[in-house]
Amino acid sequence: MIILIIGFVALQAYMRPDPTIGLPKTELLPNGKYKTTYENVQRVFMHLPGQYSIMVNDEIIPLFGQHGTWWSYQTKSKIIKDVPENEPMYATIIWEQNTFSGNRVMDKVIIHIHSPDDLNGAGWDDGTKFHRQGTTKVLE
Repeated sequence: MIILIIGFVALQAYMRPDPTIGLPKTELLPNGKYKTTYENVQRVFMHLPGQYSIMVNDEIIPLFGQHGTWWSYQTKSKIIKDVPENEPMYATIIWEQNTFSGNRVMDKVIIHIHSPDDLNGAGWDDGTKFHRQGTTKVLE
């Protein structure tokens, strides 16, 4: 009976997904900026040209604007079609720490995809007092 319980617990631990999959990995670059990589990107959303969000572990992560401690002002965004079909997509953010506010200010966003079919349209709001809104449709 005890062996059966231990075997069941071991099987559960083996079948449980790795909680570190999709967590960002950050490294310090020689120029003093940081590079954060999100692996296993499930989906890529384009709100407007240059404004993207990614889905990792069923969580949507905006890569533009002011979200939490992430800030972007004049962020350069690039989509690169260089991921083989059998490998997961990923996104890289080059950023620096604002010494006054402590915010992480995005300098560059690079999203690596399989094909243009991986880009999904997403909602947007122009941020003016009139709050014009819409959804971007991605065309090939």
